[in-house]
Amino acid sequence: AVIGAVICANAINMDKNISKFADTDRQMLYGTIIRTDISQNGRTVINTDVDYISDMKSSVSKSAKIKIYCNEAKDKFQPGDVIKANGNILLYSEPTNPYQLNYRFYMFSNGYVSSFWAYDTEKIGYTNGIIYTAEKTRYKINSFFDETMPEREASVAKALVTGYKSDIHEETRDTYIRLGISHVLAVSGLHVSIAALVVIYFMTKVFKLNKRIAVIPASLVLIVYLFISGFSPSAIRAVIMSVTSYVGIFLYREREMINTSAFAAFIMLLINPLYLWNTSFRLSFTGVAAVITAARLTEKNKELNKVEKSILFSVIAWIITSPAVMYFFGGVSHQPVGPHSVIINAPL
Repeated sequence: AVIGAVICANAINMDKNISKFADTDRQMLYGTIIRTDISQNGRTVINTDVDYISDMKSSVSKSAKIKIYCNEAKDKFQPGDVIKANGNILLYSEPTNPYQLNYRFYMFSNGYVSSFWAYDTEKIGYTNGIIYTAEKTRYKINSFFDETMPEREASVAKALVTGYKSDIHEETRDTYIRLGISHVLAVSGLHVSIAALVVIYFMTKVFKLNKRIAVIPASLVLIVYLFISGFSPSAIRAVIMSVTSYVGIFLYREREMINTSAFAAFIMLLINPLYLWNTSFRLSFTGVAAVITAARLTEKNKELNKVEKSILFSVIAWIITSPAVMYFFGGVSHQPVGPHSVIINAPL
């Protein structure tokens, strides 16, 4: 409890070292670009690992992630570029109404301590690193989809494969939510399972390895995929659970889904306790709880055939997850196809 309190206290106050600069007229920062996005209003967003911040009177050397907003072209920046930016720090505000989303904690849970509006930016160097190399690979995959597919289809493909969802049209996103399959657009257990099963199938059928050995390269592929997919909480959860299960297979140990999910939650909260305020984290583990509950309830109904069990499984999972979806998105699938769409779309 003491360790948890210390970790939480540090996480909650992760912006204390830069808050003193918010009252000054102008700040300057140096950092390395992780990735670039486009905001809803069309501005370029530079996700940056910042190493140095100054207001010309005082400075602080601190490793922190900051979102830089600017009007410059997105293609001007690449992962690994070291930049200097002049502008203003924008601290995340506390919620002012009861039950309002705590946007400050939400951004902290994603690792960002503040935003920064840049009047001008300048590339001053370049650095290599695993994260930056992974982001470059992600960028190349996304570019492939952009060049070979129509815009709408490419945006969905990028979300499915690399977890990049910034280009998805709002209409498309709302359609997936109404059909109860919005989880398909987030890299999670479905995508991780497919990637692992492909590797295991290839290793067991082509190289004739037994499953106990095949899970080793499968685990390595999942870790690499986690880097490429952007480290979303749902992807982290799925990879930790899968690798933990594969360790159990390798060590001839029985696997229990509720234990592996609890272990994944423990590891994630130990690294970042503010994941408790992260929508993706909450929905991901709510989905896992729904799957565990639905699986146990359907197993008790021995008289049902496979189709009936599948329908019952989907209905139970839909009922359990619907309150969370309503809370976070303001609505839930209201069409009769809602629960059953999980059966149809999960294999896809």
